[in-house]
Amino acid sequence: MPDFSLLLDQIFRENFVYGHIPYILFVISVLMRDIKWLRIIAIAAGLLRIYIRARVVYDPVTVMWESTLVLVNTAQLGLLWWDNRHRRMNEDEAYFVQSVLPGETRTNSLALLAASQCREVAAGETLTREGSVVPRLMFVTDGAARIEKAGAIIAICSRGDFLGEISFISNGVATATAVADRPMRIISFDNDKLRALLDRNLTLRRALEASFNRNLADKLGRSSGISALTAA
Repeated sequence: MPDFSLLLDQIFRENFVYGHIPYILFVISVLMRDIKWLRIIAIAAGLLRIYIRARVVYDPVTVMWESTLVLVNTAQLGLLWWDNRHRRMNEDEAYFVQSVLPGETRTNSLALLAASQCREVAAGETLTREGSVVPRLMFVTDGAARIEKAGAIIAICSRGDFLGEISFISNGVATATAVADRPMRIISFDNDKLRALLDRNLTLRRALEASFNRNLADKLGRSSGISALTAA
């Protein structure tokens, strides 16, 4: 039967205690939800392990492979920086960032846009159907959609409005039907993927929720005006 007290004594022997630090950093790195910090901490762990295996407990094989991992992580970190610095937004993406994420960092804005899809919508296309699941959150960058409930028009959503945000927030079905009144352009997000992104980035979550609140208040004001005109 192994002598665990002897094993623990060897594990925490002064000569080996520094060897635990890189592994602690590796564990911390895999807990990171932000890929940038994951790579930064992994690089730090790799450099420390290289030093230990080159100067304290000599192991050239470990030094070679740790050096390779450090170089790979450094290259990937450089690519992330390059993409964030030089990626150009199209007109619709720039409008989305200006409207939805004012004051947010470019890194956060690009992270959200990376999960999006820009597309054109033909006049007459149904975007949401009352009582049905809405799989994608949509943001209108051009055109307009009429919002119908029980067959009656209750609102018009146009440039700068969200579609399907109530379903996204509640994880429920659509409360109204949205039909493209004329050709539209939208930016859309797969709901499941967007929720996963927001779970990893609380700053983005707060920014998007604040934008939902502003837009909902604006749409409620406009829908009240439409109801008044219909009643008249």
